[in-house]
Amino acid sequence: MMKKSDFYYDLPENLIAQTPIEPRNSSRLLVLSKENGEVSHDNFSNLMEYLKPGDCLVLNNTRVLPARIFGRRKDTGADVEFVLLKQKEQLIWECIAGPGKKAREGHEFIFSDKLSAVVNEVLPDGNRILKFECDGEFYSVLDEVGQMPLPPYIKEKLEDAERYQTVYSKEIGSAAAPTAGLHFTDDMLAVCVNNKYGIINKHLVEVVPIRYDSIGYFRDGVADVRIHNRTGYINKKGEMRVKDGDQEAWIPTKYEWGDDFHEGLAAVLLNYKWGFINRDGEEVIPLVYEEVLAPGFCNGMATVMLNGEWVKIDVNGNVIQE
Repeated sequence: MMKKSDFYYDLPENLIAQTPIEPRNSSRLLVLSKENGEVSHDNFSNLMEYLKPGDCLVLNNTRVLPARIFGRRKDTGADVEFVLLKQKEQLIWECIAGPGKKAREGHEFIFSDKLSAVVNEVLPDGNRILKFECDGEFYSVLDEVGQMPLPPYIKEKLEDAERYQTVYSKEIGSAAAPTAGLHFTDDMLAVCVNNKYGIINKHLVEVVPIRYDSIGYFRDGVADVRIHNRTGYINKKGEMRVKDGDQEAWIPTKYEWGDDFHEGLAAVLLNYKWGFINRDGEEVIPLVYEEVLAPGFCNGMATVMLNGEWVKIDVNGNVIQE
């Protein structure tokens, strides 16, 4: 017969982190080679280097409930801790109780002036079924009275409850954190679809279009990208960095590429067509050209390719007859 003791192993207390590391992705990463079984050590921030096109990365976007609640038995004043495990009905939950002998069927517990519960049933495995009475919206009240259900080997108080949530948590309902996901940062949420890369935010919404051949890591709010055999830089909004004189400028997210501003105009690329925007991001010359010769506008003219031929245009997009 298999016993729990079969899974016991020695874990020195000094190797158990009591407080979250900052930044999240600076934690260590254990790597097991499928080819030869070798074990190596790396940093979690390098995780994307191990993922290849076609790999499936599953993100559990549930939010952890502050499911640890402390109640006082109405008749005796005995204190009992409960951990919410599974919602059975709207205000009926399966819970762990401790000490269990103080939480028997019919016992009523007070958690706050807004929340109380009665033990409806004691299950064969020792878990309890609690029926709650709540003055207000249940999850809002739970945020007020509950604590995060930290593992028993974590002794330090959790100062910031969001550190026990993933950065992409959204759906209410988890009784424990999806711990591998805790190490992801917003900067790391690069995704690959059909060999093209983009970035999703914590709500799994695409913030950087999935169109780049590669995306590097963000440093000081900027990441390098590569597209159409060109290399550039984007910010966390997905805007691309160009130069406007001696200053940095950022072109709108929708464009695949942008050259520096010259004479107040910057060449931009979208769906393999070039045009020009002004400093307000307005398309003042339509995107109809196959190519733009660097540096763009100079002395009131730019050289562009239109219908397979190189022509010169003025700042209004009119072809200059030579």
